[in-house]
Amino acid sequence: MILNQIINITESFIGIYFIDKLSNKDYEHRYIYIILFTALSYLLVTLYDIYHINNNIFIIIDIMLYYLFASLTSKSSYSVNIFNAFMVWVILTFSNSLAIFISKIVYYNNYPGITIETAIVSKIIYFISAYYISKTIKKYQHQASKTLWYINIVLACLIIIHVELFDIIFETVSLSPNIIFGLLIIMILSIVVFCIFNEYLKYQKEKHLLELELQHQKDNYQNIINNDKKIKKIKHDLNHILLSTIYCIQNDNPQKALIYLKEKLNETNLKNIYDISNKEFSFILNYYKDKIDKYGIELIVTNQMEITPFDTIDFFIVIGNLLDNAIENINSDYKKIIIHIYQDQQYTTIIIKNTYNSNSILKDGAVTSKKDKQNHGIGLMNVKGIIRQYKGILTIDHDDLFYKCMIKVPIKASSKSKRSLKL
Repeated sequence: MILNQIINITESFIGIYFIDKLSNKDYEHRYIYIILFTALSYLLVTLYDIYHINNNIFIIIDIMLYYLFASLTSKSSYSVNIFNAFMVWVILTFSNSLAIFISKIVYYNNYPGITIETAIVSKIIYFISAYYISKTIKKYQHQASKTLWYINIVLACLIIIHVELFDIIFETVSLSPNIIFGLLIIMILSIVVFCIFNEYLKYQKEKHLLELELQHQKDNYQNIINNDKKIKKIKHDLNHILLSTIYCIQNDNPQKALIYLKEKLNETNLKNIYDISNKEFSFILNYYKDKIDKYGIELIVTNQMEITPFDTIDFFIVIGNLLDNAIENINSDYKKIIIHIYQDQQYTTIIIKNTYNSNSILKDGAVTSKKDKQNHGIGLMNVKGIIRQYKGILTIDHDDLFYKCMIKVPIKASSKSKRSLKL
């Protein structure tokens, strides 16, 4: 009797633990909530055992309890919280099915029915499954969508089929081949559904990353257009500036001409506009010029690149993201970025080095001082993806002073692999 109560408490705790693991916020009184809802779930199971509550009513109330806990402990939408509540029951019923299946294999013709040992095995499987599935789901941070509602419907169907099958199992001690086959099919279906959902999560995350990258590139292109307009305006005004200067000099007022030229120089910032042999590279440097000047960063550029190794959009993404990282993580006392690009007969090599703060976090080759670490690494991930498409190599290294990214792209591969970015 006591062992049964321990098993029931364990089952209730694992379900609440699973929902808690999927919570996307640090909520107050966390442990109080966990204990309270575990107790409520255990109370519901106890009432079910004592008063033999109808299965369907019991399941609906239990799912509503998990949904309430999910709603109170996360910022997620209705569909996500419903999914989390359904997943508790899918994992639970899958664990029960697998435990019964294992018991049948072990005992074979002497199958004793649902025993304490079967229940213990079921809870062990339940905990392990809940732990690893919650880690997988948490990794991708699923979001509300129409597809998720369809998945919820499929999960509800799986729960119903499982429960109907268990009703048959509890009514008979001997498991017929049809019941065993049914258990096997429903377990396989559960695994297939989760695998499909896992692929959906990956697709959803990739889509989200591409949307963020697209917005980033839209902002970049708008700034490039603005800079281009600024340069055209300078060219357009140049004749007028020269005429005004000549007029001042001819009228014996060189001091006024000097003041006028200085004003226009500051206004147009002609002295610091980058103009190197590669047009795309010049565009990128001029886009980042204001930010580099704002932070007082010393920029050293050596370029021996005749042909851009990537498609234009890909080149902007690669260089832009690496420059973003370099600027964001620049050392606060010694601000220096070095860009060195050169080509030989086989490779285009791009090296971007920046001084970085010693308190930056180094993880998986990335350095960051960002407070929002959830979205960090998006840029570097996209850079790696592009470089792979061009059969290139990205190596990341650092010493006490510099953080270094080096890209090597085969010239033949880069000329054959050029493509438009599909978003």
